[in-house]
Amino acid sequence: MADGKGDAAVAAAGAGAEAPTGAGAGGRTETESMAQSQRPASPAPGAPGLRPCLWQLETELREQEVSEVSSLNYCRSFCQTLLQYASNKNASEHMVYLLEVYRLAIQSFASARPYLTTECEDVLLVLGRLVL
Repeated sequence: MADGKGDAAVAAAGAGAEAPTGAGAGGRTETESMAQSQRPASPAPGAPGLRPCLWQLETELREQEVSEVSSLNYCRSFCQTLLQYASNKNASEHMVYLLEVYRLAIQSFASARPYLTTECEDVLLVLGRLVL
């Protein structure tokens, strides 16, 4: 992410994150379609193992006191994990895979945010990259 390659994909992920998943809903009512789009996503078929990796990072973060050091360690591990999955050969061939990686990353970072301090510059950097 530090090289800027993921910025466009992150922006695309953020822009399309609210698109309804049931575009071909057929006979569904509007309420059913809304309920479908608000259900928790199933594990990422295109990014196997990413969700457990991110969950493990968050679990380790929660077990520590909120500090610059714990925030720095989390952010570095978070970015390393993201780069590992985003640089996978599937990412360059399948945009949906990359969008799923960034969708999971955004959800995970948002969940971990209460355990991070903005006194750590890396927290602000990661947050800035994810919202692009």
